[in-house]
Amino acid sequence: MLTLTKERCLEISSILQNALLNTGISAPSKTLNDLPEALGIVMKTVDFNIPSVIGTIIFREDAEIPTILIKKSAPEELQRFVLAHELGHYLLHKNEVNYFVDSADFTGFDPSRLLKENEANCLAALYLVPQNYLTQLLRAGLTSDEIAKGLKISTTVVDLRIEIENLIN
Repeated sequence: MLTLTKERCLEISSILQNALLNTGISAPSKTLNDLPEALGIVMKTVDFNIPSVIGTIIFREDAEIPTILIKKSAPEELQRFVLAHELGHYLLHKNEVNYFVDSADFTGFDPSRLLKENEANCLAALYLVPQNYLTQLLRAGLTSDEIAKGLKISTTVVDLRIEIENLIN
């Protein structure tokens, strides 16, 4: 369930679009890594000591470069979401905190979570399913399940993206 306002969703969309324009990346790009790499973010898959941790981003001032760490054993669709979600934290919250750690018990767009998590989920959905691509697939009659399978993401993310689209348009 979407808990952000139309204005905030539009603001998040604008932040993502500006990042894409400033780096010369088109959406959807060849890989999800294009935008983080263009922003100078290092991405690694790792084994976390805490089993429930699925991803983190570190962007402290004393860190040489921002780094996204993703759980190596997580399914591909979850890894893709975590990458986009952590990118969301970077683009939206890098001036507010030094890092975010996300656990496996956080699934989808949960209104009881902190605002920053909801905002990162919104940006992730916008990044993983660009508006023109979503419109094209829906007009072609594809279901959320079919879109999710084709993009290697969860149906939850596709449904969130459709909800965002319905709110902002």
